[in-house]
Amino acid sequence: MKNLTFVSWNLEQLGQEKIKDSGGAIFDLIADTVLVKDPHIFGCMGIPSALANHILAGIKRALNAKSSTKWVGEIIDPVKKEAYMVFTRVNPDFTPAFTGLCQFGLVSVGPASIPLST
Repeated sequence: MKNLTFVSWNLEQLGQEKIKDSGGAIFDLIADTVLVKDPHIFGCMGIPSALANHILAGIKRALNAKSSTKWVGEIIDPVKKEAYMVFTRVNPDFTPAFTGLCQFGLVSVGPASIPLST
């Protein structure tokens, strides 16, 4: 793997009403939009903390349904007003390292996670 692709999106306007009005299809729209860029990592910011678990599950379900690789996700700082999420795809050439992600608000990435050879 030569490149690492990251997509971020501020979803601060994504609330319970939009989720309900779309019948959950909003998660499919998010996944479709993100997957156009075929990223290794997708980060979300501005998530209402009260909805963080629901939004994490919805986006992860949609990403896994629409992608040929498996996606995993984590919530960062769920106790604050706004939460952050990081999703990574898992495949043979990229393995995420989530060491301390929730506790410290960091993604720990090391040589085992990103091959440095070209």
